[in-house]
Amino acid sequence: MDTTKRPLLIGRNDTAILFSLFGCITLSLDALTPDEIMAQIQSLSSQIGIIYRTAEIQFTEKQEAFLTELDIPMITLPTRPGEGDLAVAKFEKLTERAVGMKLDFLKD
Repeated sequence: MDTTKRPLLIGRNDTAILFSLFGCITLSLDALTPDEIMAQIQSLSSQIGIIYRTAEIQFTEKQEAFLTELDIPMITLPTRPGEGDLAVAKFEKLTERAVGMKLDFLKD
């Protein structure tokens, strides 16, 4: 039995193609509707180790709640200049959740 989990990327076709070259499961918003993406994630959830999503991907509150309930780490990747702050904030929140405390003392 293979219990290896793979990363999953949710993004546009150009980003999905790049990540698929590195062995990621990819779901493209150019090919699937958000509801179809949620159905795919639900069926693949036992195979997913982490979810990467590009910053331009927007889901409804219900879809966001579904992703949160999966308890799979999720990181938002910036795709345009200036989106880095959003990714950093989400990464800090994910780290705080994993460690149990805020690690802001590591900042300069």
